[in-house]
Amino acid sequence: MSAPRGREKRGREKTARTMRTITFVSHLFFVILFVYFSASGGGVSGQEDDGEDNNDDDGTNTFWNTGPSGIDETLLPPLNPTNYPCPTDRYLLLGPRTYTGGFNNMFMTFQSAILLARYTNRTFVIPAARNDRYTDFRFSQAIDYEAMRPVWPCFHDTNVPWGEGEVPQAYVSVEKRRKLAMVDARSEEDRMNTKDDFSTSALLVREFDELDAKRMVHADDDNEEENQNEEDKNNQVIAGRTNERKLLGKGKKLKTSDMFDDFKPKPNSVAAMRPARVRGPDNTGRQISEIASDFTSDAEVHGHPVIMISGSAWGGLMTACMKPHEDGLFFKHVQPAEHIRQEVEMYKQMRGLVDGEYVGVHLRYLEGKCPHRARAYYMPKVEKQIAAMCHNTFPHTQRVLQDHGIDLKSGTKIYLASDRQRPDADKSFEKAGSISYDKGNKKDKYFGDGTQFVKGYIGRKVFEPAVDMFILAGAKIFVGNMLSTFSTNTANIRYGWGARRSVLAWPEPPIMKERSFWECERAAFWCGTITKEWSSEGHTKAKGNC
Repeated sequence: MSAPRGREKRGREKTARTMRTITFVSHLFFVILFVYFSASGGGVSGQEDDGEDNNDDDGTNTFWNTGPSGIDETLLPPLNPTNYPCPTDRYLLLGPRTYTGGFNNMFMTFQSAILLARYTNRTFVIPAARNDRYTDFRFSQAIDYEAMRPVWPCFHDTNVPWGEGEVPQAYVSVEKRRKLAMVDARSEEDRMNTKDDFSTSALLVREFDELDAKRMVHADDDNEEENQNEEDKNNQVIAGRTNERKLLGKGKKLKTSDMFDDFKPKPNSVAAMRPARVRGPDNTGRQISEIASDFTSDAEVHGHPVIMISGSAWGGLMTACMKPHEDGLFFKHVQPAEHIRQEVEMYKQMRGLVDGEYVGVHLRYLEGKCPHRARAYYMPKVEKQIAAMCHNTFPHTQRVLQDHGIDLKSGTKIYLASDRQRPDADKSFEKAGSISYDKGNKKDKYFGDGTQFVKGYIGRKVFEPAVDMFILAGAKIFVGNMLSTFSTNTANIRYGWGARRSVLAWPEPPIMKERSFWECERAAFWCGTITKEWSSEGHTKAKGNC
């Protein structure tokens, strides 16, 4: 009986040794895994970085550390921004139509123009904007000009003196003939216009300009008392003319770019010259480098001191296309103006928003045109996903976030920028705890009485759309609308700063996953891809990827 008990005892000991060995190997395996993940920062190869701080030593937020992508400056004319001699006898102007729409449409024109200036080696004179939303807007009220210098250092606003040199001798006789023709044409036009038929009166428009300009001169005069009577008289006349102009209907209007503080060129100076223009094809869908060649390949135009091109959406620079390296270079350097930066930072501190830890959402309904434009401008295979963002509500955004592994129950904050055209959509986000800047009011910000310029928390006037844009730029993920230039510009800034995720159509069409950001998410209906799968054939130019 003792033999079987001995064998049983040895069997139990052997089993115990085997179990101890397995336990030791298991522990060793987990230790190796722990060491591996610690060394690799906790990530797994192939997974997207979540943008959170993985550095426990200095507490630095690594959200922007991926860096910009798609930039290859060797494909652009060479430039050394630190000592580049900006041309003082070669200028680029926008006109006769300078811009179309609001800030973000105009910003697309600004991007095209500054790159065109680099390609043609000219100083870009940036016109102001005066439209139905703001009367004295300049880009310096939204972005940092100095930060943009590495893209092209030679640009300034129209209120800075430029082209003060004399007209080159080769153009003197041409300018004299032009001025004589202008005087004759103006005299004939004024003679044909009558006082009663002010709807086509060039004289009325000109007098209105002159009186307003004169008023501004008086307002700046040190001796206010001496000029008060004349100023009051001018104000009365201007008020009367303003009321008349409201009745003009389809009559002539003041230029949307002229401002009272614009530099007034002296006669016979370069700035007073008639700009040279290229009567080329419609620029919609054309590459900036291609448009530049229109000017540089024409010897007469290329040598002219001043050239001009339309900045509008209708065949102008707004609807021109960028190559990936051009987009990358430009948006890498888009930074807020100093007072906008201060306002953004103060608001973030007030609301506890930390870069890379909150969700950004933009709602845009395009005055009710959004769903129709999705159907009109895009192929059926992507139309529905884009149209879905027109009707975006919190449940739809929540599905986007869940697909990206973001759980709002963990306390992630939502920052909402809305055009305030769909109150039901706004309320769906507000019920979920979203926060908004809305320093002014919650009225329709595009088509109604919604504010654009407001008094910020820093105590001075700020441009509200720029505040929204740069707050959204710091979000962990941005959910916007492909049809909105506000959304596409915001997505571009995010990608230029650090290749961060932006969702502008959902569920994302397969083609958006197959192409790079600059080829796809930035593309608009006038900039189709080479396959013509992205935008409708009627709106696509066979110019390759934009």
